Amino acid sequence: MTGDVSVLRWFRPRCDDGDGRDDDCGSGQKTVTIVTTVTEEYKLWKGLSNMIGCSTMLTEKERYDLLMTKLIDAMRNSDWDTISSLITLNARIMAVGLEAVYRILPDEYKFSIPTECHTHNGDHIPTVRKYVRQARKYAPIEKRIPVEIIGLPEIEVYRAGEESLDKAAYRISWTTSTDVARWFYDRAVARLQPKRHIYKGIIKPEKIIWYTDGRQEKEVMQYNSVKNIVELDR
Repeated sequence: MTGDVSVLRWFRPRCDDGDGRDDDCGSGQKTVTIVTTVTEEYKLWKGLSNMIGCSTMLTEKERYDLLMTKLIDAMRNSDWDTISSLITLNARIMAVGLEAVYRILPDEYKFSIPTECHTHNGDHIPTVRKYVRQARKYAPIEKRIPVEIIGLPEIEVYRAGEESLDKAAYRISWTTSTDVARWFYDRAVARLQPKRHIYKGIIKPEKIIWYTDGRQEKEVMQYNSVKNIVELDR
């Protein structure tokens, strides 16, 4: 890793002041806090073990170093699929690796990798959100949304968020399902998390960054394209 340390520094530290938009923080080291459950840790380890062919449990630092070594090798070989697989295994890899690799990615991967990172809890990472916001221009509409909604003039979307009404449009994750939005609202209540609001808005299909139902959440990714936002009662 010694000869490749510069690869890990190809990014400008970012911060989030809570308004849904990323802001420069000047110089300094970026800190990423990783919170995982035992199940998530096991999944991360299994993914890493399969990738590197290792059967012995490693420390977090050792796993990170191995992942970065593999990522750097994949970058040198322009192995985009391996990069895509590696970069979603670990939150630190998302934060550092995505910034490092983004400028050399082919356009199709500038769409697929950031959006995949976002679905793997990358919505908490400013670097991921930054590149998700740019992803729409790198994929045709047929790849971004289901064909059945392409021709619609607009669709209704919903969100259960902590933010105030005026900041909701800057949040990436919305859903086409009121039931999903209410589920996130109820989950926050059950976990004694900060109070959430249920918002409703409309968006033109061509403004959607990506629609995915991989987690059965009917998720719509967008940025500042949801209009006529109102708050609904639970």
